[in-house]
Amino acid sequence: MNRKVIICLSIILFGSFFIDNFVSENIIHLQHPILTSVMEWFSHEITVLVILVIISALFLYEEKKNRFIPVLFMSFITALIVTYFLKFMIMRPRPFGIVPFDFSLFGIVLTFVDYSFPSTHAAIAFSVLPVLDKEFRKLKWFWIFFSCVVAISRIYLNQHFLSDVIAGSMLGYMIGHYVMRIGEKHGIEKILHEL
Repeated sequence: MNRKVIICLSIILFGSFFIDNFVSENIIHLQHPILTSVMEWFSHEITVLVILVIISALFLYEEKKNRFIPVLFMSFITALIVTYFLKFMIMRPRPFGIVPFDFSLFGIVLTFVDYSFPSTHAAIAFSVLPVLDKEFRKLKWFWIFFSCVVAISRIYLNQHFLSDVIAGSMLGYMIGHYVMRIGEKHGIEKILHEL
């Protein structure tokens, strides 16, 4: 990635921390039932997974670009792991506060807190962009639009602060960019096959 772009995005991220509360407190005034339904659809985990990962993998398969399918999935999985690692390191409460919820696994009840920083939805959505941009240039603006709406939906639904989404988007895109470079240079499918 271009160093100037990284510096510019870092300045934007830094500035966003100063307006986080203002945005979260005033987003309520923009909410409308129809728009909320649309944003909930974009924000749903299944929507993000199906549109950005599964359908994209099918496109790659149809276009005989199978070597980029592991890159797509590695970008997705890496973004997921890195964001959750950072969430539990930083432990920033969500705009509505910390709400623990119980999760049952094989009869064992675990209490789980999903923190705010960075946004996993934004990171995942932006992590697949480098692959999709390279292989489906004609659909570039669709993928960018979809990823941006996913990120914005998290702010609109008051699930994240503005800085969470900006950080998640930047982190996801950088992960996707570097996974794509490793995939092109060394071949991720070969690395995975060796494991």
